[in-house]
Amino acid sequence: MKKRQFSEYIQAFDFKSMLNALGWDNFSNELPVAVNENIFTLTGVVEKKGFAIFHCSPMPNGEIPLSHIRKQIEAKVTKHYFEHLIIYTDQRQ
Repeated sequence: MKKRQFSEYIQAFDFKSMLNALGWDNFSNELPVAVNENIFTLTGVVEKKGFAIFHCSPMPNGEIPLSHIRKQIEAKVTKHYFEHLIIYTDQRQ
């Protein structure tokens, strides 16, 4: 993949297309994760040989979860998918 194409995918927040172009497989599982009174929906982006990449919804205020909340999300996802990566974006991306 050329650097220009990679940059276009990143700027468009099109992680699925970028990773599919790199040989990753489609993955559409959703994993709801409850932390305190918030429920975060982790949407599968792609997977390869058991390694899953998720996109996490923002907090109700539209912001990325704080560090201590992300750590709790991480711990809960690890119970289902040991090898994974979580992409966090705010409402404005």
